[in-house]
Amino acid sequence: MCAIICFRQAIILLLDPCLLDAGVLWDGTKSQAVAGAPATVDYLRTAGVPYKFMTNTTTVPKAVIAARLSGAGISCKPDDIISPAGCAAQYIQQHGIGASNSIKFNGSCVFFCMV
Repeated sequence: MCAIICFRQAIILLLDPCLLDAGVLWDGTKSQAVAGAPATVDYLRTAGVPYKFMTNTTTVPKAVIAARLSGAGISCKPDDIISPAGCAAQYIQQHGIGASNSIKFNGSCVFFCMV
């Protein structure tokens, strides 16, 4: 137990704020959180360490990922998740890529159309 606590403190010192890979915290084969994941996220929250969950999936909406994590005891809201589609949409909007281009949102998926 002491080693786990020391390890968590080392993570906080090195990675403040933290990005947590949702796919590493969630065991899809068992449909549950991996051992220790809920306690680690709770520790970060109570220690006041800012964190976000990240995912590389483009086929599962953030709301579904948040529901899975929350159902497994890991406190998570859709706004706590960073996804490729969201990053792409934010980049396109911030950089105003072409006046003739359009961005269409479908759930958490983004379709970028060159017109």
